Amino acid sequence: GGETVARAVRWWGDNGNRPRFLWVHLFTPHFPYAPPEPYRSRHAADPYYGEVEFADAQLAPLISAILDAPRPRPTLVVVTSDHGEGLGEHGEKTHGLFAYEATLHVPLILWSDPPLVVRGVRDEPVGHVDLAPTMLEFAGLPVPSALTGRSLLRDRVGALPALRFEALSAFYNRGWAPLRGVLHGRLKAIDLPVPELYDLAEDPMEANNLVAVRGNEYRRLVGLLPEPEATAERGAVAGEERRRLESLGYVVGAGGARDWYDFGPEDDPKNLLEWDQAIDDALGAYRRGDVARAIELLRNVIAHQPRMAVAYGHLAFLYTDQGRPAEAVTLLERALARGVDTESLRRKLALALVAIGRPREADDALASWADSGDPETQVVLGRIAAELGDSARALNRFKRALELDPTFPGALADLGTLALAQGNLPEARSRLESSLAQDPHQAEAWNALGVVRARSGQLDGAIEAWRRAVEEDPHLVDAWFNLGLTLARTGRLPEARDALQRYLPLVSGEERARAEGLLRDLDGRLGRR
Repeated sequence: GGETVARAVRWWGDNGNRPRFLWVHLFTPHFPYAPPEPYRSRHAADPYYGEVEFADAQLAPLISAILDAPRPRPTLVVVTSDHGEGLGEHGEKTHGLFAYEATLHVPLILWSDPPLVVRGVRDEPVGHVDLAPTMLEFAGLPVPSALTGRSLLRDRVGALPALRFEALSAFYNRGWAPLRGVLHGRLKAIDLPVPELYDLAEDPMEANNLVAVRGNEYRRLVGLLPEPEATAERGAVAGEERRRLESLGYVVGAGGARDWYDFGPEDDPKNLLEWDQAIDDALGAYRRGDVARAIELLRNVIAHQPRMAVAYGHLAFLYTDQGRPAEAVTLLERALARGVDTESLRRKLALALVAIGRPREADDALASWADSGDPETQVVLGRIAAELGDSARALNRFKRALELDPTFPGALADLGTLALAQGNLPEARSRLESSLAQDPHQAEAWNALGVVRARSGQLDGAIEAWRRAVEEDPHLVDAWFNLGLTLARTGRLPEARDALQRYLPLVSGEERARAEGLLRDLDGRLGRR
């Protein structure tokens, strides 16, 4: 956040001689809640509020830069939030599962110079859909008729339109019923198999469901919703934008999702909270280092909720992370057989198949996504081509990934690895170092950079790179072997022995026999029996 704001302040100052539009997004506050000091101590009982105060502090330099500096032209400032957090209300700890006011009702602050925004607090419902018309009017630009919002610059804007909302993450990630709804005035309808209607003026905590006594009003509001196909435009986002949204958990594939109307009360998110909690518990166990418990929890989720794509994805990651790609393959093939078929799961399956030496099957698994606009998919297709010995196709895939996102670290790393395989050490070094400068947590890139350094005679630098590789991925067998062999060659025998002992349980067959021979040799040189 601090870095983002610093860049925004610089940009604002550098562009003062022309009309400007600046959009700044901070990830704080966001789960997991871990504010730094002094906000941690101030809010020890509720760290979420510590993150809120931390976000205020991070934004302060930008607000000051805008308000305190000369303003050569009219200026509008809008401060808002993308969502709130449930914090336990209705059983939701964070956000995305439901659409109660805890997550929908967010701050919206407008300030302008000259003061075209009327001072005071508005109590009528408005939405983010109103922001584009507001900013366009302020800038003196025409408001397209296709926009459904209205400008908020006027004191009162007449009859209030209905505001629509949705929460579709559970539909796409878990195979549960889709959630949509309407807010009109202070009456709010939530369209689910177990329908809900609330009068927010009388019941702001949404504790009293009025559907049974005011069913006609519920049906009137739900009738304002468009057909589902007009709401769920899942294929409209592609390329870098899609990858960045997906990295935040906001974009998923639609595979495995049933027809919008093919749901009953047993599919209502309200009745499935225990499985959402089980996913959180599994991720918590993984963060604590209890991988066995995390795997057990995710297996149980899949046994009871076999359409939960998110559970398959997390469990496949754990299997792969633990050096068990064959189990990831079995799991993901079972998901596809059940109709849970997303681009992300296909990528995971392809990588797991490559890891167990079945690249042609990996190519087949991802063939239907060959024209994907997601750079991650293009990178995986490139890795498969490289495994199949088709360097030209691999190069084209990696270049395609960089066309989609010129700064994508994975594509840069794979181009470096390909250059290494072709003996072009200068290009390999350049690509790998550029990739690691953007994302220093890529174990395979560190391993490849270690090989580049070793072949260039920089053994100490190679050892450093391989140590970073195994720090990022303790199951990366090539890095452990390279590290052990090079430490032995440079006379650092105890460290070499330790590295090879870490390598030994990760391999079998001829590789294990070779490692055992090297360990016996090291023991002899160290005087061990």
